[in-house]
Amino acid sequence: MDFNDLQFTNDYDSLQAYARSKLATIAFTVELADRLDETEITANCFHPGFVPSTNLFRNARLWTRLMIRAVAIVPGIGTTQQEGAQRLCHLVTAPEFGERTGAYVTGDGITPPAPEATDPETRQQLWETSAHLVGVDPDWP
Repeated sequence: MDFNDLQFTNDYDSLQAYARSKLATIAFTVELADRLDETEITANCFHPGFVPSTNLFRNARLWTRLMIRAVAIVPGIGTTQQEGAQRLCHLVTAPEFGERTGAYVTGDGITPPAPEATDPETRQQLWETSAHLVGVDPDWP
């Protein structure tokens, strides 16, 4: 996580931006879950899987777009939009997630996130930076 260049002003790469956004989502959710620990509120994050039909990489470099299209036509690789949606519905309705908080859920179930996403310093800096960017008190909750 490059907190000095969150907007990729020096060298934009769509795959790096996507990866960083996923890392930030996970780190932020883990931090939020910890902050809500004494409440009845749960916070979990989710990855639907590789869903090539979303057109997510439409602005990526040509080489990346070609590779994504090639991989997307290989049987057994990727997830449909419907499968991704079903995974999300499972997360928000399954009883086991009603009391579980801070989990990273993929198509394989609860998965340990990348170590950087659980690093206390990274989480704290992301929380404070996010609060500053949106103009709220970083000490909440």
